[in-house]
Amino acid sequence: MRCEKKTRSKGKDSVQEREWEEKKCRGRVIMTEKNEGSRGEAAKRKESKEQEKRSNVRRGRCVCISCAPASIEKAYQFGLTRNSHMSFAFDDTKVRERLILEFELRTKEESGLVLYMARINHADFVSIQIKDGQVCLGYDLGHGNISGCVPLSINDGNWHKIRVIRNKQRGILMVDGRYSKQMTSPKKADLLDVVGMVYVGGLPQNYTTKRMDHCLRSL
Repeated sequence: MRCEKKTRSKGKDSVQEREWEEKKCRGRVIMTEKNEGSRGEAAKRKESKEQEKRSNVRRGRCVCISCAPASIEKAYQFGLTRNSHMSFAFDDTKVRERLILEFELRTKEESGLVLYMARINHADFVSIQIKDGQVCLGYDLGHGNISGCVPLSINDGNWHKIRVIRNKQRGILMVDGRYSKQMTSPKKADLLDVVGMVYVGGLPQNYTTKRMDHCLRSL
């Protein structure tokens, strides 16, 4: 921005006027810097939105289509498309004997997939699903699967805390810290052999799964 200083004849009035013009000039420069910063932040926000569009996942603003509208910070919305999901790589050797998962979930859907990890041939796996409005845990250590649901309907549009603990054959599913379901996998297999990738909110296109509109946070 161009800033011109006015020049007038010498005198007390002209000095004061010149100082005033200099202050206004500095003010314009400061405002220009702020505007440039604002444009930089806007560009960053635009780039972030483009990344979210490519992954079909909405971050930072969780507005379930079937839930009460709300803006939730640090939450993710799934179900915008059939295969909307997120994937995270992890060290699979650290979940062979023991696995702990904890997150908060909000939905009004009757059924759908929340989380899944598996071996390439799916012989070993862990899944968390919603069935008939209830949270269900299922897992297979290679010699037969076991599954169980907490008999509590959570598809009420409110946030519910989900916690899963698996220690070798034994698994525990807890909802809101008050309701739980315990289960034990069949036979003597007690190690979970999966690929180090967990899918959250859904599965990629090469999998068949039901779309579920839901929000998830604090994973």
